[in-house]
Amino acid sequence: MNRLQPTNEILMSAIPFAPPVNIACPVCCGVSKLVFTKFSEEYFRCSCGFFFIWPRPCAEYLQNLYRKYGEEYWSDERMVKFTRSPSKSLREIRFLRRFSSAGKLLDIGCSTGSFVRAALDAGFDAEGVDISAPAVACGTKSGLPLRCLDILNDGLGNQYDMVTMWATLEHLPDPIRHLRRARELLKPGGLLLVSVPNFAGITQKVIGKWDRYVGAGHLNYFTPSVLRSTLESCGLSYRATTTYGFNPIVIARDLRNRGQRELAISDLYGDLGLTLQVKESPLIHLQRTAEALLNLGSLGDVVAMCASNE
Repeated sequence: MNRLQPTNEILMSAIPFAPPVNIACPVCCGVSKLVFTKFSEEYFRCSCGFFFIWPRPCAEYLQNLYRKYGEEYWSDERMVKFTRSPSKSLREIRFLRRFSSAGKLLDIGCSTGSFVRAALDAGFDAEGVDISAPAVACGTKSGLPLRCLDILNDGLGNQYDMVTMWATLEHLPDPIRHLRRARELLKPGGLLLVSVPNFAGITQKVIGKWDRYVGAGHLNYFTPSVLRSTLESCGLSYRATTTYGFNPIVIARDLRNRGQRELAISDLYGDLGLTLQVKESPLIHLQRTAEALLNLGSLGDVVAMCASNE
């Protein structure tokens, strides 16, 4: 399976077959330079502050990758239990409710539909789409209104009051194109809400590239300021930001590992189980207090942002 895009706009040096020196940023088209490697992947930084993996994988590779991940993830009851936990989408719902309490909502990158379920329970007319057929099948088994499709190539036929993209932009080889498409799906004045791992968050400051979420599955790395400028470059009007997420269990394990090996899916299952135990125990109050304090400096491990189609 060929991982690379069929055409890569790489600025090469004058020496034949030399490695790339400068790469055009996928967000602003500025000149970017290699800053580190990890497990054979090369990570570039643009002067705008955006980090990304290059070369970009082709669409066919990504489609097959997410099918494979879906088959592995959603055949395990621990993953299904985690995604169906009542606390799974609580932060996103709270953030959404700061701006709206009802309306037609599309969740892009819905996976098994945990946020769609939470949005329906909160009174929104919600549906979801994802390119992973196994994930969508897992959600539709429980009656959720999910569809397996690619928003860039498949028609939807509707416009929405709200479009959400939770933990999605980091996976996309062309985030600008997807954001522009999301804006097309919004009614005038509609809201776009997105979240991505915070590349200026506490985990990055503690362990840097050895963070487990710095890896081939995440092509793009945003800070809050880069995410805002990216949304605004797509014609969206900034509304608000929040950060959340602090998991000392994951930080401790990644510090101990420090790149000695790539984590297997079985490692993730175990960590998700421990995380769910914390969320369902009194310790959740300590975690929420820590997240609130970290948010004062935009240091949570996830940054969520709201923008409008003005």
